[in-house]
Amino acid sequence: MLAKFNDGVKDLPLEQINKENYIHEDKSGRYVHAVIEVKAYSPVDGRKISSPQLQFFDLAMVKRGLLENLKKQGYTVNVVFDPREKAVSRETETNNETKKRKNN
Repeated sequence: MLAKFNDGVKDLPLEQINKENYIHEDKSGRYVHAVIEVKAYSPVDGRKISSPQLQFFDLAMVKRGLLENLKKQGYTVNVVFDPREKAVSRETETNNETKKRKNN
């Protein structure tokens, strides 16, 4: 999966994707993007046999507690994009700009 890297973009395995390096498409911006996995290991040699998946969840379902329910079912959930966090950061930036204009 393509991810942000020091000097541009690099192809990384899904296990190494996190909030800082995840690149999301604008058309899927209304969904919560998460890497989920039920970790499973081979009983013979102990190597990992499960693989993570990138899932898109509707915001309404997330508000109702979907991610918490997935964790209860044994999934590891790593949210890599949440549109609510982006909206909060926009609001704080707007508030900071407004304060600067009032002070000037």
